[in-house]
Amino acid sequence: MSEFNLKYEHRVADVNICTIPDSICPKSKEALNVNEKIDLTSCEDQRAVKLVDLPFKSQNLMDNDTNEKEIQERLNHSDSEQEQQEFEEDEWSEDDGSLKKHIGDVRADANMLASNIIAFGETCLKPNDRSGIMKTLEEAFRGSSQSTPYASAIKVNVCGVGPVISYKNAGGEKRQSTVIGFADNTMAVKGVLYDSAKLHLMKEGQTVILLNVILKNDVGKSIVMTNRSKVLKTGPKEVPASLIQRGNDIACPPPAAEVNIKTVQTSPVKTLVTLRGQVVSEEIERSVRVNGEDTPVRTIKVKDASGSCKVSLWRDLCKEKTSVGSHISLTNVVVQLYNDEKSVSTTSRTNIEEVDTPVIHRRVSFIGFEWLEENLASLTADDANGEYEEFKISSEALAHYLECQLHEVESVLLCKLPLTAEITARENEIIEIKN
Repeated sequence: MSEFNLKYEHRVADVNICTIPDSICPKSKEALNVNEKIDLTSCEDQRAVKLVDLPFKSQNLMDNDTNEKEIQERLNHSDSEQEQQEFEEDEWSEDDGSLKKHIGDVRADANMLASNIIAFGETCLKPNDRSGIMKTLEEAFRGSSQSTPYASAIKVNVCGVGPVISYKNAGGEKRQSTVIGFADNTMAVKGVLYDSAKLHLMKEGQTVILLNVILKNDVGKSIVMTNRSKVLKTGPKEVPASLIQRGNDIACPPPAAEVNIKTVQTSPVKTLVTLRGQVVSEEIERSVRVNGEDTPVRTIKVKDASGSCKVSLWRDLCKEKTSVGSHISLTNVVVQLYNDEKSVSTTSRTNIEEVDTPVIHRRVSFIGFEWLEENLASLTADDANGEYEEFKISSEALAHYLECQLHEVESVLLCKLPLTAEITARENEIIEIKN
């Protein structure tokens, strides 16, 4: 049996919990603390309580010459409602009928409110019932349609924050969006934030509660956050390391695999690749209409040892310095097909940076030569693509390769051309040549 001390003042009942019965459901028991006061008249304080007995004392009684201790003692030790009623009838005369009625009304109110709380505990706080409890990501997406407003709270970890992407909406207004990687203990999911004012709350490793979002479940699962959404800081949430990594990869995907330029010609359209090559030509910037908007673009041509291809640099990337002869790395460019020609184009994830001139190791066929200076020759190679590359080499290196004296280099070379050799070169300068 649970024991409660009730203090009634103007029909307000405060319950001071002295003991908690074992018969109460586990979820209800967790919601209660011994010596905690609960306002039974509050609609918000809906914690489950199983009230078996409601002994009480009323401040109104103390205004009379009745022994408060005796009344409370007898009420607390009553074996039944009948004994309490007999005690009250003995103590109070007919002149006190109105006071007795008031006490009875208060008791009825308390019992009714307690019954409501008990009903709440039995229906909403059952161990297997998650009503009123935040759903996991898996539960939230289960059964959702292609695009569903979701007003309930979702608690997630911020696993990664992508770069801010600028764009223009259908009305021509400038907007920004950011991809966020979220995860809980059930799954990782993509988040798209369209309100940059909330970006400061999205710190990697932070746990947040999301309210008033949109769940998209069409091509892939994602959470859309607009200016009507709310982001709340909250306590930490344990998430498996594998899901945290997956969420980070969603926001900050690893760069596309680096391939040689020749591979572009056999890659499917829309394949993301990373290229490294030398800029051999560039065009001037021009403007084209994209979705009704004038968009700047510039085309360059890059090559490596395997081949060459065109690269379209869009928007801000067309301002990047890509001088002819420089070596650059193009991360996350996409393969496209235009006029039956494969090329690559920059994306929102593309990064361009100048890199050191690579050292190449190739087997080439030389078909001719010319002297650039007294001690510097240029060897012309013929490759399978019909391009004629020129490589510089010193007369000393040629003499060593041909096993002759310096003054014999030209005559010996003429006798051996065309010749095939293994070369190590940086740009077009031969460092080493051998058979």
